[in-house]
Amino acid sequence: MHSPTRSLFSPTASRTTGIIPETSVISPRSISSRSELEISIHTLQNEQERVQKKTFTKWVNIYLSLHEPPYFINDLFEDLKDGTKLIALLEVLSGQTLPVERGNKRAHYVSNVSNALRFLESRKIKLVNIGPLDIVDGKPTIILGLIWMLILCYQKI
Repeated sequence: MHSPTRSLFSPTASRTTGIIPETSVISPRSISSRSELEISIHTLQNEQERVQKKTFTKWVNIYLSLHEPPYFINDLFEDLKDGTKLIALLEVLSGQTLPVERGNKRAHYVSNVSNALRFLESRKIKLVNIGPLDIVDGKPTIILGLIWMLILCYQKI
């Protein structure tokens, strides 16, 4: 029988039992070269990013549905680029109104994201290595980190 902790590292674990098929388990014996190890690590990182993206997208959509008018995002990395939905999320979370530039140029996107990040900094929320261009460029690691900070600061348990 497999240990439950092994299922945390496998995208092929059964959702109902948590049991991993023997062929998908990554173990030192199953990795014969450094490149195979790197591929395995990359695969695990991709799976972690996929799960975080899906989970964080659901969290964001719960709050965006409370905005007037309600918003919805399909792709966390693409749909936050222009800053409007990020601002809408912050408005719902904080109960305050933030300025939004309506435009479809990169300068408008950068301005909106900058306003959102300045607002967070004014609320004493630490944003380490998160810049407006990172969000506008859709950098997954940065966006996931930003949403995680919002969850930590605003999620009511």
